[in-house]
Amino acid sequence: MYKEFGQFINGRWREGRGGYPIVVTDPGRDEKLGEITSASEQDTLDAIASAEQAFSLWKQTPAWERAETLHRVAQEMEKARERAATMISRESGKPLGQASREWTLSIDQFTWYAEESRRIYGRIVESRVAGVVVKFPMNRLAWLPLLLRGIFPLS
Repeated sequence: MYKEFGQFINGRWREGRGGYPIVVTDPGRDEKLGEITSASEQDTLDAIASAEQAFSLWKQTPAWERAETLHRVAQEMEKARERAATMISRESGKPLGQASREWTLSIDQFTWYAEESRRIYGRIVESRVAGVVVKFPMNRLAWLPLLLRGIFPLS
């Protein structure tokens, strides 16, 4: 399962150059699921440079095009729902239902950011938490999709 993964840098998958394997284990069964190769320092620097370059292009992308791109991401994630939930469940030891719900929340996030990207002019948004106000200054949402990978378990 893990042979197709690696480091996703500059729009393509490549094998990490860190020199040692990282074993992925199912904690519920103490079963080895596979291995990936660790990232090297250069892999990290390449990823940062790629992200900076992508951000320069992304922030110049018209709002409607950003929305279409993020909607396509959500659609592709929807197609991968069953496989992704299974991977999350096996890697984390979580029940499949919980892993599926986490994936669904990730899809919802991309859909929400797709719609918000049409309104990148800055505004104040009421939070779901009473008494909390979220301020989105102009052009500050542009980087949020890049951050999602670190927040949600997008396998």
